[in-house]
Amino acid sequence: MERHPYFDLWLHDTPELAEHLGVKIIERVTIHDWPLSCVQSLRLADGRQVIYKSQLRATSVEPDFFTAINSDRAGVSSHSRSQLPRADTLGSFENSVGMIIEFIDAPLLEDMHLTEAEIVEHGDHLLSEISQFPADLPVYIDISSQEKWLTYAEDTFSMMHNLISTEKIRLTAPATVQELADWAKSDAIIKSLQSPPNIIHRDLGGDNVFITPQGYKIIDWQRPARGPAELDRVGYLDMMGIDPLKFAQRSMVEVNLFIHLRWFVECKLHWFPAGDTYDRQVAELADLILHPRR
Repeated sequence: MERHPYFDLWLHDTPELAEHLGVKIIERVTIHDWPLSCVQSLRLADGRQVIYKSQLRATSVEPDFFTAINSDRAGVSSHSRSQLPRADTLGSFENSVGMIIEFIDAPLLEDMHLTEAEIVEHGDHLLSEISQFPADLPVYIDISSQEKWLTYAEDTFSMMHNLISTEKIRLTAPATVQELADWAKSDAIIKSLQSPPNIIHRDLGGDNVFITPQGYKIIDWQRPARGPAELDRVGYLDMMGIDPLKFAQRSMVEVNLFIHLRWFVECKLHWFPAGDTYDRQVAELADLILHPRR
């Protein structure tokens, strides 16, 4: 193993990867790099190409997600497995875990210059495909019941009060946190969450969906959730540049915003305490939830 040159991550060294793959590695190129994960392209002596990914275990369930998917006991159909890249977990070292993931030689959804109607249609198909995954797969967020949603919300508010009391965020007042707490317990939000639980990708943008001759290949399952499938529709439309309110309930748009707020709170408290944008982002998201523009 070798430490990442800039971040607190451990990577498998080239001899280790070559031993695992059973073939010499002739090129190793970093294609995505940030403090929580490093993604590299490996070109092999036999002509193949694969992806190597090391990620911070505390912020990702992707290795466990794929381990469960590949288990014979997972109850995952062959069709559902075909919507995912082949992936193999290499194991953990200290805070990091490595994976070998299939290289997909196909266009991304975001590069297809789609009309709004086509984007919406693809979204419907994607939600239909993901809905076929068993709901008990490993997830980073579980808001599949009223009790779990309220626990998730209360944990978020506790973290926010911690940040406020230590002056790590200054733009959000305790009164705003109380308003959010009242919002989280409101009838509209509780009712909107009372639907059969589904696996939710949570980052279902066009940069994470490949279009192959055999169908979709959906990548990047680091922080999936369990809850209303409508949340994926909201996130997908937003990332594809379409106002989600045209096709989804306002309550689901607000819950999606809250999940983003929670992530920024986590980042400021645990992962990037020196980050100077999270204070503003948390305040802006709270305002969008509590004071909708239309």
